[in-house]
Parts: sequence; C-alpha cells; structure tokens
Amino acid sequence: MRVTRETRARPSVIATIARCEFRHSVVFGIKCARKMEGIVVPLPVPPTVLRGVNVLSLAPNLPGPIAARRLADMGAKVTKIEGPTGDLMAQAAPKYYEWLCTGQDVVQLNLKEEADRGTLHELLSSCDVLITSSRPSALARLGLSWDELHAAYPRLCQVAIVGHSGDDADLAGHDLTYQAHAGTLLPPAMPTVPVADLAGAELAVQAALALLLGRSAGEGADGSGVGGQGAEGQGSDGQGAGGTGGGGYHEVALADAAEAFALPAQFGLSAPGGLLGGALPGYRIYEAAPAGGTPTHVAFAALEPHFMARAMQLLGVDGTEEQFAATFKTKTAAEWEAWGIEQDVPIAEVRGAGRARN
Repeated sequence: MRVTRETRARPSVIATIARCEFRHSVVFGIKCARKMEGIVVPLPVPPTVLRGVNVLSLAPNLPGPIAARRLADMGAKVTKIEGPTGDLMAQAAPKYYEWLCTGQDVVQLNLKEEADRGTLHELLSSCDVLITSSRPSALARLGLSWDELHAAYPRLCQVAIVGHSGDDADLAGHDLTYQAHAGTLLPPAMPTVPVADLAGAELAVQAALALLLGRSAGEGADGSGVGGQGAEGQGSDGQGAGGTGGGGYHEVALADAAEAFALPAQFGLSAPGGLLGGALPGYRIYEAAPAGGTPTHVAFAALEPHFMARAMQLLGVDGTEEQFAATFKTKTAAEWEAWGIEQDVPIAEVRGAGRARN
C-alpha cells in the first residue's frame, strides 16, 4: 500500500488530498483487496460493477466510511470530505482509517466557509451518490437538505445515515446506545463489534445500489449499467448508462439497523440460554489448557447431529457439558483447532482483538 499526498488549488481554497492505493491479490481463488500486511478482504462483486459512478461521502467515523469502502471495492470513484480537523478515526485507529480510505480521495473542507461550500457543489455537480451522516437539521443549515439538493442536482441519489428514523432522526446517539435499545448488550461487558454501525453500513450500500438501479430503470434508455453521470460514466463502453432518470433519497437509521440484526436474539435463538446461546453442550465456548501461562478457550460448534456424533466418538465422551469441559482442558486452544481441522470437527481457537485469522 502506498499513500501519497498532493495539494490541489481551487478558487479560494486549498484542498489537501490523500489518495490511498491498494493492490489486488488472489487468495484461495477469490480476488481480494489487500490493504496492509495481514488483512485480506474478499471483494463482494467484481471491481468494475460501479465503474463510472461517482460517490461523495460527507460521513466520518464508521458507518459512512465502511459503506464508501464497499462501493469503492465495486469500482466506484469515491471522494471523502472531511472537516478541517479530519476524521476522529484517523487518531483513534490510524491503520483502520487507512484501510477504510483505500482507493479514495480525501479532501478537507470547512463547509462553514462559502469558498469551501463552492468546492463541495463543484463535486456534487458530477456526483451520483451522496452519503451523509449528519443530523437532518445540520444539513439543512448548510443548505444541503434533500429538497435543496434534489432541486439543484436532479440525478443525485442520497443515502442519509441517521441515528433514529422519522421524527426522531435528530435524536443524539451512537452505536452503544443503539445496541442498548436493540437488546444486544450483556452488561457490564462492552461490545467488541459495533453492530449498529456495521449493520447500518451494509444497509447504506444496499440503499445506494437500489437507488442507482431505480434511476437506471427510469431512464428510458437502454437500461444498461447503473447510470453513472461522471466523465467516466457516459455509457460509451456500456459500463455506465447515461440518460435522464431522476435520483432518489433513502434514509438508513442505525437504531433500526441494530434492531434488524438483533432479531435472532430477540426471538430467542441466540439469547443467553437459547439454541445458539449456550443451551447445547455441543455449541459453546470452553476453557482449554493454558499456552505459555496464558488462558485459552475454544469455540466448539458441533451443531448438526453428525458433527456431534463424530466429536463424541473421537473424544470418547457421552456429550455432557461436564465431559466436554474436562476434555478440552487437556490441550491448548491452538492444538484443539489443529485437531478439529484434521478430524473435520468445527472447533476454533478463540482469538483476541488483533489476532483474527484471515
């Protein structure tokens, strides 16, 4: 990965642009985007699907950047707008921030200044998808309400990431509070995965694709592509359709996203004591032998009867929690994982943050 910086002059504004580039590799036959050593992420679709589509993101932190990264992986040209102080994520998790910005232009603008707002509107003039994450009232104060944007840029599609839906869209909140509402927290432990942010990001990607598809279908042209309107997407090569179809608006509420992804727990499937929540001895986390004095644990997932029967036979146990617990303490988690791979039994070492297995 290479990060280069350049300074671009615009009328009355100097925009600092950070361009992050990535290389592709093939892992197990899957084309992947590799951002930094040790992190390999499969591309969800061929990286040309959104070629010719221009995406502009005014969304810092997590949901917006994750959605933008997904769209960039699909071939969209993404420009990320940050305020004068940048994105907090750059300080909180620098390497993750770099990964999120892979393949994008990062431009710093102060939207409270007229000149910088002019630069923003220059970018909007060739934009297909706008991603926002500010409260609707804040966008309105900047002259960026949907009514104003749609009037100025009829083909623009906006995905507005908000905290709550409808009349509650201006309520303050973050991933932790959305998970609290959704019932995914187990106090006093803090969540290790920001479920609301990640779920909201995926729903934002779905919304962007749906809006582009709807715009393309309404063009009355040949219906090919997804309607890119930038310089690279005029339809000459069939990858981006031209036409005059109108844009659209879709709101993604993080609180609603968290509730949607929490349904397995709400219906009892993965709640404590549920089928996937510890009720089965064959689907649990067990303590294993220490490794170098450090405690280790295994995730044992013999959910299907044939896996359970095989594990019981190989381990010489009758399937009780007590027998599994005693057996797993005889080897380290890494040893059990290797054994599981060899014997075709679903067992994995429980890794801490930063030790994920690619």
